[in-house]
Amino acid sequence: MITINDKEYAPEDLTPEQMAIFKQAMSAQNQALAAESNAQIFRVAEASFAEALKSSIDASEKAAIESPKSVAN
Repeated sequence: MITINDKEYAPEDLTPEQMAIFKQAMSAQNQALAAESNAQIFRVAEASFAEALKSSIDASEKAAIESPKSVAN
């Protein structure tokens, strides 16, 4: 059954055009959900890369402080 505005319809009662529209609507809904999921994945990945960059910079700065280069006289 397909529910539209709180009314149920049997798929076989819809015209081919109506079924095509319904399928497009469902496809759009599924793609929107997938896009939202991908956006969440990308936000987590971005935060992870930002943290990796921060850790790398912190490690480089710590190494530079612990092993200062010789100063030529």
